[in-house]
Amino acid sequence: MSFFGLPWPPFSRRKGSFARICRERRRLGRRGERIARRVLIEYGMEFLVGNYRHGHGEIDLVFRDYDELCFVEVKTRRMKAGPRPAEAVGREKQRRLGRTAEGYLRSIGCPLLKCRFDIVEVLFDRRRCVSVMYIPGAFTCGLPGEQGQQPPGKQNASG
Repeated sequence: MSFFGLPWPPFSRRKGSFARICRERRRLGRRGERIARRVLIEYGMEFLVGNYRHGHGEIDLVFRDYDELCFVEVKTRRMKAGPRPAEAVGREKQRRLGRTAEGYLRSIGCPLLKCRFDIVEVLFDRRRCVSVMYIPGAFTCGLPGEQGQQPPGKQNASG
């Protein structure tokens, strides 16, 4: 069947092809998160929670590094030319992560706890993990206890 000379319907008729691709992406993402968790534990960080959801946001991993909470976004990709996986964490994604982190801090009763936002890039070549890059303090969201920020009421002597 055609519609103005174009094949109709305009998508593949293979049953489940879109669902299969989505399933494979989720599976790859979960593998990346497991690898990232293992690497950060080897770095001496304490794992607190995974896939924390609040509102419309989700934080992949939450760790404690000494006296600091680390909200970790894991970006998993297959090896190919193009931008780095961390570049996929744009301003809107950062704002959403910041709001979700605020929700987490309120839920544990410590809204002014020192914290930072990290990214872990996990790259696969077919089925093998070929690269893991950890980027601590990758971005800021303006939270009161965030690295480089001071809680309200605590100003510098000059300010």
